[in-house]
Amino acid sequence: MSQNEVLKIYSLYKSFGKVTAVNNVSFSLREKEILSIVGPNGAGKTTLLNLISGIVKPDRGRIEYLHEGRWIDITGFPPNKVSQLKIGRSFQIPNIFDGLSVEDNIRISIISMKGYTGSFRRKYDSYKDIEDKVEEILKIFGLESVRDRTGAELSHGERKKLDIAISFAQDPKVILLDEPTSGLTYSEKIEMAKIVKSLRDDKGLSFIVVEHDLDVVREISDMLIVMYEGSILAYDQPEVVIKMSEVISAYLGGEIT
Repeated sequence: MSQNEVLKIYSLYKSFGKVTAVNNVSFSLREKEILSIVGPNGAGKTTLLNLISGIVKPDRGRIEYLHEGRWIDITGFPPNKVSQLKIGRSFQIPNIFDGLSVEDNIRISIISMKGYTGSFRRKYDSYKDIEDKVEEILKIFGLESVRDRTGAELSHGERKKLDIAISFAQDPKVILLDEPTSGLTYSEKIEMAKIVKSLRDDKGLSFIVVEHDLDVVREISDMLIVMYEGSILAYDQPEVVIKMSEVISAYLGGEIT
């Protein structure tokens, strides 16, 4: 695994009224690394992703990102600017266009990334690069058989895959995933884990994954953070973290098997 860092978080703080959601959080993400974050409800996991993706601004701290060979301070950047810097994001509730087909959802994401002004009024197949990319993404995410269905017609698992596929269509270097296996069946979780690992191994992507399923975490993670009451309780390789007594008592409430 490469040791080159692509994202660095320094002492982030975020409060909402009297509640401190993120409290002095620092860590780094490396190239081709899957960093998972676990913790109980209210631990600050989603707020942390929102800080990185620009949905909310930190009270204090700094976020640095390696873009085109140089480090830039992206602290407080709005979401559209963060996305333009090739940081993708998926959500607990899939963020897709329910009235459009699967392939049109993906096309629109590609068109937006490429900046093809007026492309929505032209024939999509006049852009071979778009069509080739659509076909590649449908295959990667196993969505070929439902390509013509609208977002509203998809199962929960298919919607989850499409949400991540839309993020991938933006040609990101880093993707932030918020509960990608929530509500999925066992077989769907296995498939999702394979997709995430293949994007790391074959496409060189880095991931920060908020996840609640420890079996999935074990399967995909290179590094693991446990958050508790807004702070980092543990940060190490998964096999080390899950054996820490403070993690077992504060988060899991019993022995991890």
